[in-house]
Amino acid sequence: YHMSVCYEMEAQAALRRGSLSTNTQVQFLATYSSKYHLKAALKFHRHALKTMPNVVFDVFEKEANVDECGAKVLTDIGLECLALDRSATSPLTYGGTVDGINSRHRALRFFSMAFKKDPRAAYQLSYLFKLGIRSGAFGQPQALNPDLQKSLILLRYAAEKELPEAQNDLGYDYEQGIGVDKDSARALLLYQAAAEQGNKFAICNLAYCYQEGRGTDVDTAKATDLFAKVDKETLEKWERVRGLSE
Repeated sequence: YHMSVCYEMEAQAALRRGSLSTNTQVQFLATYSSKYHLKAALKFHRHALKTMPNVVFDVFEKEANVDECGAKVLTDIGLECLALDRSATSPLTYGGTVDGINSRHRALRFFSMAFKKDPRAAYQLSYLFKLGIRSGAFGQPQALNPDLQKSLILLRYAAEKELPEAQNDLGYDYEQGIGVDKDSARALLLYQAAAEQGNKFAICNLAYCYQEGRGTDVDTAKATDLFAKVDKETLEKWERVRGLSE
């Protein structure tokens, strides 16, 4: 722990000077993967992703102890990669690139290292496997073809770990029969579980089930009460996703 503090102080000084050597960055990356410096780890990795992303991968694949805390850091770094993808000027279907490598592929690697200990990573992997990834701007790495079976397995895993986003999405799959047999009753239970954790889309979906009598009897009063819990912006977005908006 005390060595971690020393590294953190040295890192801050090096960042101010703009002089972080490769060996020093490797030490920081390995040290900051510890449970004592999660915030420092994320802050540093944001810098490292832009300057030497390959080192980030090498360190974590070889040295990082991916316990529950380390997995959360890895997931956050993967989300940073997806943020680079969304902010890229190149077409979204190809994703942003760092050093010529598709940032979605970078996210894929981080999520793959973390998903057993962090359901958020499993949920993001499910999303990537569902969409697939085209190859990077320079033709590498290879494209990842959509794999709906793997996507569903990962989504179920995240839902079993009570991640509300995954519970809501899996509920929608059961309601619509996407990759699974239709099961409105099961969809209702999943929406309820996610809604109890405050997921706004799940609250809307649960309200819709009561409104339309899907998996339950029609209960207009309960549907109205549930819809009232959601802000206007979220409700409008949900209506667009559902295809209910004019």
